Amino acid sequence: MGRRRRGRGPVTVGLAGADEVALGQRLHHVITQFCRGVDRRDAELVRDCFHPDAFDDHGVFKGGPSDLAEWLLEVTAAMQFMQHTVSNFHLFGVRDDVATTETYWHMRGVGVDGQLAEASGRYLDRFERRAGQWRIANRLCTLEWSSPGTGYGAADFAGGATDRGDPSYALADLVAPEGLHAGRVQVDGVVA
Repeated sequence: MGRRRRGRGPVTVGLAGADEVALGQRLHHVITQFCRGVDRRDAELVRDCFHPDAFDDHGVFKGGPSDLAEWLLEVTAAMQFMQHTVSNFHLFGVRDDVATTETYWHMRGVGVDGQLAEASGRYLDRFERRAGQWRIANRLCTLEWSSPGTGYGAADFAGGATDRGDPSYALADLVAPEGLHAGRVQVDGVVA
């Protein structure tokens, strides 16, 4: 049986020790490959992060990986500089061949006005392992903040919440033990 951690945030279950670290590194690599693909405008790198039938909700874009890659090339065509960074990677847990994660992202680039533009949000990902390959099966990209030069605002993307109404809790529930709500951890038979 997997490890369960006490905490205020969503629960992590399903793996222990080195297995959890190794899987976290593998999934984090997929996320950073996506960012590299966007920044280098490399559609193949972007597509390879997703299963072919995956769904991505990038706010103003919703669709599959091939269309996402083409859309990203289109909307970044005029940008002279763009850099995505990621942090606060959290592996909510694993159940069978499904893993869920939350990753904070920050983008800097030349905005629509020719000035430095910045935006930040989160990738809420459901990964699936198929034929031994962990790739994104579903992504929700939230926009938490953006400068005016990005051309996007909070109304263009799904937003987050500073309480349990945040979409990350529903994502964590996908891998939580039966009957255990995200953020509530069962340790030695006691729900904390």
